[in-house]
Amino acid sequence: SNSGYWGIGLKPHSEYRGSFYGKFDSDAVGPVRAELISDRTGAVLAEATMSFLGLGVPPPAASWGSMLNDARPFLFDAPHLVVFPAIAVMLCVLSFNFVGDALRDDLDPRTRIAVGL
Repeated sequence: SNSGYWGIGLKPHSEYRGSFYGKFDSDAVGPVRAELISDRTGAVLAEATMSFLGLGVPPPAASWGSMLNDARPFLFDAPHLVVFPAIAVMLCVLSFNFVGDALRDDLDPRTRIAVGL
């Protein structure tokens, strides 16, 4: 009769195709992946801020925050020393945000239903 099911209505583990998390891929894993990528912006900004304040990586290592801090005295004489690291931080943060938003729009089933796909 119910030979493929256990007494509580669950299939044995051997009857699931793929991994255990494969069932949740379309519902939860997509938005979580997108959120993890979007959270990288906070890490980039935190590292740049801590390095700007002198609490980041040691001086021989390059960091956008330490580059900005080192260029502060030369702001009016050589503004490119401040502009290029600031643009690099901005482009990095914007690209992580755009990729995260695109993944969220593509992988979140609720967004697809709202749009009508």
